Amino acid sequence: MSTAMNAKIIGSGEETLVLAHGFGTDQSIWDKVLPYLTDHCQVVVFDWCFSGSVKDPDLYDAAKYSTYDAFADDIICLLDEMKLKSSVFVGHSMSGMIGCIASIKRPDLFHKLILLQLLLDVEQIFSSIESNYEQWTSSFSVLVVDSSDPESVEKLEKALKRMRPEVALTLAKTVFLIDYRDMLEKVTTLVISFKLEMTLLFQTLCPNTCRAKSRVNARWRLSIPMVIFLN
Repeated sequence: MSTAMNAKIIGSGEETLVLAHGFGTDQSIWDKVLPYLTDHCQVVVFDWCFSGSVKDPDLYDAAKYSTYDAFADDIICLLDEMKLKSSVFVGHSMSGMIGCIASIKRPDLFHKLILLQLLLDVEQIFSSIESNYEQWTSSFSVLVVDSSDPESVEKLEKALKRMRPEVALTLAKTVFLIDYRDMLEKVTTLVISFKLEMTLLFQTLCPNTCRAKSRVNARWRLSIPMVIFLN
């Protein structure tokens, strides 16, 4: 599983962070924060099966991955293979709910879930992917990443272009059309909800080691609504 998902462990420390990228991207989305996190934590990065960075194009099966359960099973298998328990799971976009489902199935694997969410115009995404995928990858990248950071915009655009259009459309419908809110009551942990800017993420992930002076050479256009589940 770790080979298929391009999984690797970077850094060292008492805390283990599992960074799960969201729709349309791959593990490169974390590149700018990794240097700050790996100084203090053991960090796991990987690519979901739909990512264009995954070598086997047959790994993603639209029927199998039409719900988040299959994704949750994948992360459980990955953590078991790596012999990791009580980790801090950081889920961006769709990965937030995947982490919730995985924690319901195997609460021993997770000490904390941190969910990074963005609100998007769903219908426009569907129509744009179907009509002109190449154009959509460019416009979507500028929409969700600060245009004053062209390097990050380009990184997201390249990640989207690596994903096959047919995969992008079926996955988008899975991500945006299925309501999993009824699952949240099954997450048996304390819920804290607040908005957090990216530069404060490090203090949340590693409060005992990361300092307020730590900064990333990039800012997201929007502050990020986050939900933290604590044991």
